[in-house]
Amino acid sequence: MKDPGIQSLDYFHRGAWFHILCVMHECEPRGKLAVNGKAMTKEQLAMVLGLDKQKTGDVLDLLVSSGVASLEEGTGILYCRRMVRDEYIRKVRSAAGKLGGNPLLKQKPTTPLAPMYKQKPTPSSSSSASTKKENTTYSLPASPDAPKTQKPRKKVSEGPGTPQASAPRDVSPASSDPSPPAARVAPRAGKPRPRDLIFERVCELWFPSGVSPTDRTRIGKVVRDLKAHHATPDEIDARLARYRRDEPTWTDSPEALAKHWDRFEKDKAVKPGIDTTWCEEKTG
Repeated sequence: MKDPGIQSLDYFHRGAWFHILCVMHECEPRGKLAVNGKAMTKEQLAMVLGLDKQKTGDVLDLLVSSGVASLEEGTGILYCRRMVRDEYIRKVRSAAGKLGGNPLLKQKPTTPLAPMYKQKPTPSSSSSASTKKENTTYSLPASPDAPKTQKPRKKVSEGPGTPQASAPRDVSPASSDPSPPAARVAPRAGKPRPRDLIFERVCELWFPSGVSPTDRTRIGKVVRDLKAHHATPDEIDARLARYRRDEPTWTDSPEALAKHWDRFEKDKAVKPGIDTTWCEEKTG
């Protein structure tokens, strides 16, 4: 790409040249556009590039005239100078490697280089007691103006014969209290929670077998609605009886009763002139 001749080509001729380079790399010898040792004809190259014979001839003439490619004297084979040179260097190095390489690199050095690389190994943190003396580091003496630090106390290992340290005495003012410890630590008893009669009545009517956490949340919403109507347990029983008597097809749930609370405030008035004996028999 750095070659000025390649830079002077347009995209079409540059792409054709790159395609020819790929073909040269697979040819034998590498770097020469040859088939079975003979120069590739224009017809063969035109089939490779997918161009007609006239366009292929124009591409070859431009590559040679601009110095991008060269023609071998005598055979007329088109070749790439850089690829042929690299192939020659590769074969020379391969042959030298088969003979053992450069003999100068196989000679032993005349001066001993081993002592130069001999270094003292860095001691590890798990060194034994015998090498502890070598690893000791000495710090500079502190200046007289430096603040004095208290030396840490040695930790005494606890063994079967070692007396255990006594627990620290409680010298706080609370320890002077003559009352027994249990009386001081015992928490204060809170006030007993008052009974929620509305909640208990809803649980008895609709949840006799028990209340789950989900049911408890559901009942809490209903209880809030009933308390907003200033309901009492006896009034809940009375309005529930009217609800079940007048609307037997409705859903029997605490939410439905709270929703239609005002509708069942009292028995419906009976219009005059209508026989009410069936109402009295039904209500008892």
